Amino acid sequence: MPFWSRIFYPKKWRTPTVQLDGGGTFMVGAVGEASYQRRLNRIVGGNMEDGHSKHVDVLLVPYRSRHDKNAVAVTINGHIVGHLSKENALLLRKQMEADGHLDKSVQCHGRIVRDWRRSRHDEERYGVELDISVL
Repeated sequence: MPFWSRIFYPKKWRTPTVQLDGGGTFMVGAVGEASYQRRLNRIVGGNMEDGHSKHVDVLLVPYRSRHDKNAVAVTINGHIVGHLSKENALLLRKQMEADGHLDKSVQCHGRIVRDWRRSRHDEERYGVELDISVL
């Protein structure tokens, strides 16, 4: 791994501690993906067909920001592609603390889905759904 990757993506961003399984429900969605559309487009390899999704391994990484001390980043291949909502981040952190894994990274299955934003300029957008059941 290149030097700068080790600096900007600490070990906890690359190494999961716990694997979560939601039983294939994909009930939890990430938030903030609008800021990461280019990155998601690269991950899926360009445009996806309607009704299709790309299954990926997702790493949920707790961190502290000036806006939210309980923030959890949603990362794919070491790159942030969204976050958990404040409510879901707090629930995940409480579950991790109860299981003895406070502030550790969590791996889960996810899928990138394609959606169209209906407006004057119909836009293709990507979202991330997570297969976790602890929330």
